[in-house]
Amino acid sequence: MIETVVLASNPDGLRFAEQHGFVEIERYLLREGDTVPWIDLRLA
Repeated sequence: MIETVVLASNPDGLRFAEQHGFVEIERYLLREGDTVPWIDLRLA
């Protein structure tokens, strides 16, 4: 299994991962008060 994490404020990185077969599995904030989620992606 191959996974990666991309910050939601990085649309180019997210697009790159998705174009290479990664799919979103989870979004989360690291700390209370954060406004930009991290996105976990897994190679499908």
